[in-house]
Amino acid sequence: MLSLVFDILHIFYILLPIFIFLIPGKYFWLTKIIILLLLLTPLHWALFDGNCILSFLSVKNGGLKNSNYGSPFTEKYLGWLFFPILDILGMERNKKNFLKLVNAQWIINYLILFYYIFYHIKCTAKK
Repeated sequence: MLSLVFDILHIFYILLPIFIFLIPGKYFWLTKIIILLLLLTPLHWALFDGNCILSFLSVKNGGLKNSNYGSPFTEKYLGWLFFPILDILGMERNKKNFLKLVNAQWIINYLILFYYIFYHIKCTAKK
């Protein structure tokens, strides 16, 4: 049960770059903390053998079993999206290619943050 809580937090965390647009301007201090956490996310992967701390905690509490591609959370919850993308791109289903898509996911998250920081905030401040 506790592993499910970590998995739900993980899903929410992955979607934070989208949810950040829903935070009212008066809570900009919270937005800054979220942006900092999102930007620092890849740094902690080295401490957990290439995994997220939320994946690590989920595995330790009985969740996310039998990972074949090095990213148990993404494999379980986003495999429905990632595996067809690998097939469409003609890439073999292996750990290296799967992790390339995980990195691409974070690039997309950072592009969303870039848009938020350098365009969305500027446009909403003018109103």
